[in-house]
Amino acid sequence: MKLSIFNTYLRGGKDALAIYNSLTDRTALCKSFDWTNANLNELSATLADCLKECGCLVEDGKDEVADYISKARDAEFNSTTFHLIVNPTLDCNFRCPYCYEEHARSKMSPETLERIKLFAKNTLERGQGLVLSFFGGEPLLRYAKTVAPLAQYCHRLYTGSGHRFSFNATTNGFLLSEKRMREMKEWGFTGAQITLDGDKEAHNRIRFAREGQDTFSRIISNILAMAKNGLAAGVRINCTSDNAKTLQSLPQHFSGLTEEEKRCVSVDFQTVWQEPNKEAIVPDIDKAVGLFREMGIRAHKRMPNGFCYGDMRNSCIVNHNGDVYKCTAMDFRNVPREGFITEMGTLEWENNSLEKRMSSKFTNPPCLKCRLLPLCHGGCTKHSMSARREYCLNGFDEDRKDRVVMDRIAYNYSIRGTL
Repeated sequence: MKLSIFNTYLRGGKDALAIYNSLTDRTALCKSFDWTNANLNELSATLADCLKECGCLVEDGKDEVADYISKARDAEFNSTTFHLIVNPTLDCNFRCPYCYEEHARSKMSPETLERIKLFAKNTLERGQGLVLSFFGGEPLLRYAKTVAPLAQYCHRLYTGSGHRFSFNATTNGFLLSEKRMREMKEWGFTGAQITLDGDKEAHNRIRFAREGQDTFSRIISNILAMAKNGLAAGVRINCTSDNAKTLQSLPQHFSGLTEEEKRCVSVDFQTVWQEPNKEAIVPDIDKAVGLFREMGIRAHKRMPNGFCYGDMRNSCIVNHNGDVYKCTAMDFRNVPREGFITEMGTLEWENNSLEKRMSSKFTNPPCLKCRLLPLCHGGCTKHSMSARREYCLNGFDEDRKDRVVMDRIAYNYSIRGTL
């Protein structure tokens, strides 16, 4: 047996050690031991069994990197479900300063909508399930003309087919009324990601539909209504130096939820990309994360784990004009399309764009030696395609990697009650 290359060793005290394995996402606790020069024959049978179960101890001949890449490729080629992301418009009712998009007035034409419906029909005929996601811009600006008719069509199409259909949205939450939630739930709506920008005062400085309007209270009310209707409410909180001190006041708005309703809510703290003092606001974020967890709501700082939708072959973004992309993190007006939806409802990738993206994965040498590879996957294909030299999402900083692991351990314990 040998120690896994995906282990991280963290000392918790004079005689305590936590060993975290990023492939299994499990942690083993044991007494302090010199693992750099470990004589594995000295391990007790009980400890050895524990380490094997957690993936910290593996067979001598095991090629862990090859096994991980094989697992990642299996996920890449999984064809049971297609993830279709649709931008009904690039327009938005807010103008947040950190947004990377130019919110142009735009809408989906009836012709493009029909092509997407044909694509959904073809997806079902291939025997695939369908997950439909609405993005933008603010997708609910086009609720009546695009979101509702497309969701209703796909729901009718898949009903009784034996294949799964569901849909969700990424929205600022302002237009997500309870009436709309209930309508959409009948068509397979499972939930939404909704963004906040600190407490009421901080949020309303950034997000306003018209001068002086309290958008915070309305959005909070809609988030709570989602939980009460059994819908998944993923709350993304954008963190800056300006709102960091207000974050600890946010959990109180969720205190009236029942334990069952709290399970519908997850909170993700993400520092905006323009923030110059990212490390300085970490303690404020940590305190807010802890307060949410104390009340029984899942909360974490941005942390890698699952595979990105953009790294899967069976996913794409269709813009309002029918242009096709693989990633939502871009200004669609200023980036060349990667393909388009044909009149027959098929995907046409241009300039071999899909294969270029997929073949860029796992080509960064430092990633193939890194203990956190199964957590960050070497970054998404957007990172790997744009890299001009060797890179690391954690800046080649081993202490930073340790902090990522500690956050992951704490998060796992908060949701599982175990390591």
